[in-house]
Amino acid sequence: MSRPSPWSRPLPLNPELALAATAFFLWLLAHCLQVRIGSSLLELKVVVGDPHWRPQWPLGPWLLGVAGLGLAWVLSRRSPAIGVPTRLRQWTLLAALLLALRLAALLPPVSALLPFLSLLWSPHTTWALAAALLLHLNAPLLPSLSIRALAWGLLGVCAAVYTLWSLYFCQTTMLHGDEAHYLGVSQSLLRDGDMDLTNNLGAKAVSEFHLIDFEPHRAPASQPGTIHSVHPIGLSALLLPSYWAGLHLWENPRLASSLLIAWCSAGAVTLVFLWLVRLGYGRWLALGCALIGATTTPLALFAVQLYPEIPALLVSLVFLVLLAHLQQPPFQ
Repeated sequence: MSRPSPWSRPLPLNPELALAATAFFLWLLAHCLQVRIGSSLLELKVVVGDPHWRPQWPLGPWLLGVAGLGLAWVLSRRSPAIGVPTRLRQWTLLAALLLALRLAALLPPVSALLPFLSLLWSPHTTWALAAALLLHLNAPLLPSLSIRALAWGLLGVCAAVYTLWSLYFCQTTMLHGDEAHYLGVSQSLLRDGDMDLTNNLGAKAVSEFHLIDFEPHRAPASQPGTIHSVHPIGLSALLLPSYWAGLHLWENPRLASSLLIAWCSAGAVTLVFLWLVRLGYGRWLALGCALIGATTTPLALFAVQLYPEIPALLVSLVFLVLLAHLQQPPFQ
């Protein structure tokens, strides 16, 4: 039998704790090094440069990381069999690798070859690393919650977060892209009972849900004297109840429609978790994957916007969860 690598053998708790704390301190110290990030509009090229020292200690991530280290130390003393030293070693190696890549991104050849390394200088990376320190170390200490409880909890948290995100998004941005065209068809369905936009043109009609007037995207197959949207009617029909409710309750059909999409996004995240569990993945791994998908692009960006991809994702995941037993590998 081959001997295990020395990198895979964890040290006792206190040395591993000291190494993890040192790696975390060095990462936060590098956070005080301010850089400028420039990108090209013509090609995938990013430059990270002009480093200058600015002592600005990230208090929030520091408190999060210290809480994770302290909680792991206290509880591992009570239950030595939970494997905290191994998890400390894993996190320390990850933090050291990311720190090395972060500093390497300062070299022009490296940033030109690997432009995505510039993301390591984002403040969000520091928050993510601190959260990983708290969650990864203390995951075995979490109570043994049932899958149903985790699913309901995930649905509630995502619905609350996406609701707040929708409220903020609708207050700070206006409709853009094809969103207004979908709401225009919803307005026609509500007022006229048809898809013909001829009676729903002009600034007065559009002001019901949009700040500026716009020209509809007329389908080439529209009959003479009619204007049918080139966009499919499915999303507009789905938004119809929320459009009506928002119009009568708040005089803001766009907000109500955005809230509906936000709750569809929360349902999609929950179904991702259930799908992974039914495929045989551990509940905490499935939960982590679902949370990563919920908080990163493209889902986090489009979770409150009026596009048909989110409802389509929700419907697809319903069938994936129901048919998960047909997706198992043959050897399981």
